[in-house]
Amino acid sequence: MLSLVKAKGNKSNHLFRQVARDTTGETYNPPEESEVVFAYEYILETGKKVLIGAASYTIALPTQTDPNEENYNHFLSFLFIKGHWQGLGYGKWLLNFIESDMMKTVRRPIHVESAIGSVEFFIKQGYTYSGRYTDCVCSGSPLFKTLCYMTKEPIITFCNNLNI
Repeated sequence: MLSLVKAKGNKSNHLFRQVARDTTGETYNPPEESEVVFAYEYILETGKKVLIGAASYTIALPTQTDPNEENYNHFLSFLFIKGHWQGLGYGKWLLNFIESDMMKTVRRPIHVESAIGSVEFFIKQGYTYSGRYTDCVCSGSPLFKTLCYMTKEPIITFCNNLNI
């Protein structure tokens, strides 16, 4: 059974770096002031929770009205699922939780700079590739050598248009 836990503080930074290292071979820190969430799977046979993933993201400021400003949009900075757990739906569950957390604050586009190997995952989740990418010359991990800019527009329902 999957459980998701939001966390803050130095202990969460240590756990985040651990998941990043286990997933990519490199250590990454969540950006300052970002939300951090950890994914745990309960192993029935052992009765233990296992840390299987982590993500960090920044929620858009509802008071920001200029779409050209950085904090107008939501931003997903990292989403890691450890290798053994990839392809089993955990990344999708974690992403759905994050998107819901973002949208309950304000309905704005979500931006992500995806590693090229994760582009297909984000496309399956409704993100579109903007056509822009960055080649990172100093990237420690080959996974992050090329980053692709992707966006997901908020879903506007009929009730949202009526402010119900």
